[in-house]
Amino acid sequence: MSENQKVIKVTRVILKVRDLSRSIEYYENVIGLKVRKKEMDRAYLTADGKKDLVVLKQPENAEPPEPGSTGLFHIALLLPARAALADLWLYLKNHPQWLAGASDHSVSEAVYLEDPDGNGIEIYADREDVPVMDMGTERLQIEELLEHATGKPWTGIPNDTVMGHIHLKVRDVKEAVVFYRDLLGFELMMEMGSSAAFMSTGGYHHHIGLNSWDSLRGSAPPDNTTGLDKAVVSLPDRETLETIKKRMNKESIPSADHQEPMVVKDPSGNTLELIIEE
Repeated sequence: MSENQKVIKVTRVILKVRDLSRSIEYYENVIGLKVRKKEMDRAYLTADGKKDLVVLKQPENAEPPEPGSTGLFHIALLLPARAALADLWLYLKNHPQWLAGASDHSVSEAVYLEDPDGNGIEIYADREDVPVMDMGTERLQIEELLEHATGKPWTGIPNDTVMGHIHLKVRDVKEAVVFYRDLLGFELMMEMGSSAAFMSTGGYHHHIGLNSWDSLRGSAPPDNTTGLDKAVVSLPDRETLETIKKRMNKESIPSADHQEPMVVKDPSGNTLELIIEE
């Protein structure tokens, strides 16, 4: 990656839930995030006590999405090292009811969970120096992973955990790729036929995942539906923001001229809030 290459990435995700208290309990006790601030209808969750990674929001009369809707596939929390993932696995081994899956993607190793509303959660650790072109999905090699375990009890997500990426359900992957590449500036890293694509900046394997496995030609759900409210996309500087505004104005994308933070929707109705990284 060039030192001058500007990185655009998702740093925070706002999720809609049906029962805020129930969801707080899950994210605290299962994932190990901490509540930094709580309001009547939302809670701000953090790993380090300072920077929010997940915000939980309870709309009035929230309902689950209809099958085939676009929206959230999963959020993905990136751990600082494979040792943390190994320790997490040993913890989840004693609580198998929480574990929804586990995979080796070559570039990373991951476990998968679902919160009480069915919002997908990936918790993963990257491998170093693995070409993006080798990215795939295989069975997680548990014994190899456990060689990195520290032997210490799992006490929750490490402080230096970040939002590694977000994976979205879209109505048409090709259409979504054009939006994220040509308007926001992400690079297409890998495609899986016409049903999935992975995009990033700075040479990372992916900051954005897109798929239409269950949402092909689907529609965005109503506002009171559980799932994705919006993803916060951090930009490196104002120049990048102004460049994106010009591209969106040229294509007549709504909200490009609105006051900051700039909020836009992708072609599948997934909402993005663009901010300049502080």
